[in-house]
Amino acid sequence: MQRAKVLYQQPDHHQSLAPQLLIPFFEQNFTLQDYLKLDDGVLNTYFLYWLDYPDSVLNDLADRFLSRRPLKSVAFSQQTQCVLPELRALTEQAGYNSEYYTAVNNSFDLPYDAYDPSAKSPKTQIEIMQSDGQLEELSSLSDLVAAISGRFSGDERFYFPKEMLNENDIEVFAPIYRQFKAYLRNGAINPNH
Repeated sequence: MQRAKVLYQQPDHHQSLAPQLLIPFFEQNFTLQDYLKLDDGVLNTYFLYWLDYPDSVLNDLADRFLSRRPLKSVAFSQQTQCVLPELRALTEQAGYNSEYYTAVNNSFDLPYDAYDPSAKSPKTQIEIMQSDGQLEELSSLSDLVAAISGRFSGDERFYFPKEMLNENDIEVFAPIYRQFKAYLRNGAINPNH
């Protein structure tokens, strides 16, 4: 979507090619009705349309989405985030625009937390009715739920084209791919690189 927005904002953009249902989002002036009009069918239609779009980045990203070839990712930490600029530079050297082919995302969640009415924003308590009619809080009945209660889980990830992990040494970018892979170990950025 980011590439489509950039193309839409260019002065030489043909209005007839504009994704009309996305324009309110590109202009950051959308309503609930605009949002409700977007569904998988609408977005897939735009992705299909973009397969033939004259911009190579947009049509490649659309093809990756439709062909289920998502970007790969590796975990990183505060200790290893200093490597991200180098990984972006290697991605650029391999012919990918790092603005569109690399990204950082984090995902942290508290899977379950016991009800605490004094908390700043108390969670809803999950209670199980016992055979005698008494209500018991879920984590007091389940060792598994008790084990994850109050524990945050998640990670930060760096996304990049899967081709950067290519094993084919006859590839013209093989030296760049090898250099890129040297920074990775077991699905994460290697702090000892």
